[in-house]
Amino acid sequence: MEYAVILCGGQGRRIWPYSATQDKLMLPAGGRPAAVPTLETLAAEGFQRIVMVGNRRGWQQLNQYLAANPGAVDRGTLVFVEDRGQGSAASLALGLTAVPAEAEEVLVVCGDTSSAAENIRNLISAHEEQKPAASALVHPLRDPGQETQDRSGDWLCAAVSGGRVTKVLGHPRSDVNYRLTGCYVFSRSVFAEFERTAPYMEAVQVGMMPPAESEAAQTVANLLAQGLAITAVHTADYFVDLDKPWHLLEAAHRRLDYLKRREDPQHLRHSPVSVADDADIEGPLYCGDNVVIGSRVVIRGPVWIGSGTTITNGAMIHGPVWIGPECRLEDYCTVGSYSTLGRGCRVGHCAEIDGVLMDNVYAVHYMEFAGVIGRSSDLGAATVCGTLRFDDGDTAIAIQGRREKPGPQSNAAFLGDFTRTGVNAVLMPGIRVGAYGIVGPGVVLQEDVPDGTMVMVEQSLHKRAWGPEKYGW
Repeated sequence: MEYAVILCGGQGRRIWPYSATQDKLMLPAGGRPAAVPTLETLAAEGFQRIVMVGNRRGWQQLNQYLAANPGAVDRGTLVFVEDRGQGSAASLALGLTAVPAEAEEVLVVCGDTSSAAENIRNLISAHEEQKPAASALVHPLRDPGQETQDRSGDWLCAAVSGGRVTKVLGHPRSDVNYRLTGCYVFSRSVFAEFERTAPYMEAVQVGMMPPAESEAAQTVANLLAQGLAITAVHTADYFVDLDKPWHLLEAAHRRLDYLKRREDPQHLRHSPVSVADDADIEGPLYCGDNVVIGSRVVIRGPVWIGSGTTITNGAMIHGPVWIGPECRLEDYCTVGSYSTLGRGCRVGHCAEIDGVLMDNVYAVHYMEFAGVIGRSSDLGAATVCGTLRFDDGDTAIAIQGRREKPGPQSNAAFLGDFTRTGVNAVLMPGIRVGAYGIVGPGVVLQEDVPDGTMVMVEQSLHKRAWGPEKYGW
């Protein structure tokens, strides 16, 4: 198989505040943009042409990243087709126009997913062995790697029996046991079906309300109605759809677990690493070039450390953790398990960080934060993210008017790109702050902040006379 189409259209409204400034395929999934491991897998499998169907912002952001981080991905294999925003079936029909006529089948992947390489490899192998009309990668609604079960009503779903997809339903109440991942292989004989797909999801239960968009899942339902065989290939390892803010935390956790199981724990990566004699290190380190680990540092691996990063003066890292290049961690700061830090982050002076930090985040002074911090954000001293409610419950987060409780990540905070907090700002559980947002000093934030908004405290001061006479003089 030599040809693939990556679908990366859509506006990503549900993952706000990060979609305000970034395309979903560029959001971090375990330390790097979500689309990059997928592209590396396709390069390793020998794909000759990869058609990216999306918007120009995402295409430009991806090219900038690949140019700055040359590696396994040959940019010459990538072809861009601008999406028209009419749904995944229409997008795929556009993408197929850029696939050579000799292609007998095409792999389709959603660019805003984080997935183990084995999932794609197994899908390709199953399709090449059986040669059905189509093959679909499916993921169980109850994933053993998750603490909670996915709700069928949140996803495009499938019923599976005997290695075949038997039914497709959009956001159903029941009658399914798997999610569709948006990863398929389609044979050329069915390529024309995407142009004939209805501009809304027809395969829904009574009372459901599909939007006016064509869905590739509806094309699969049409193929089933024609009596064609659809092979179901189960995910062999983790799969995360980056659909909502907390999925960035889930993707980091699942990706680092995946790397932990596959890296060789017996060997450090062969790079020049300066380690102080009194550093306390247990477990493997996988380091880039010119990494410095200084005095009194405590590291519990596995930890992945990018080139040019310095970890000094009592910093504590509880792995698994991914640290990008050119970071500075110092002065008794703490980084919690399953955290990822992007390029150029700085964490210092007793700051406690747990979650996902994108590029160039500064958390320099004493603070506690759990959640996701967007690019080039600056947290003021004593910023606190409250993660434990008085009732020990989970906070409901409104996604486009629908209140959801995402379980373990319910009480995290989510700060968009280019945000700032003032001294002693307190972020209550589940809060989202939009891009270019400011939470002023002393604010106790209990509601979301729109993009480009500053929230300040209006302090009321009361004055009255005071002096020695108050003490009997």
